Amino acid sequence: MRHGDTLRYMLNISYLNFLITNVAVLTASYWKPGQPEIMKQKDKQAKEILQKAFPGRKIIQINVENLNEGGGGIHCATLQQPARG
Repeated sequence: MRHGDTLRYMLNISYLNFLITNVAVLTASYWKPGQPEIMKQKDKQAKEILQKAFPGRKIIQINVENLNEGGGGIHCATLQQPARG
């Protein structure tokens, strides 16, 4: 790179970093207005796959772009939560 060049980066996204609770699965969502429709389709497909894997739980998708930019995801962010006493 040279001084003045535009630096571009691509966010590393994944649907594999999720949290399983007793009643729900929290998973990633990446589509938002203005983004390509394919992202919305990928979010939907990921939700359908997780619903089949966890039929008794509600699948809740959360936009995790900020977590991903910091190098983590839902599971990473919740890994060290203490158990209730």
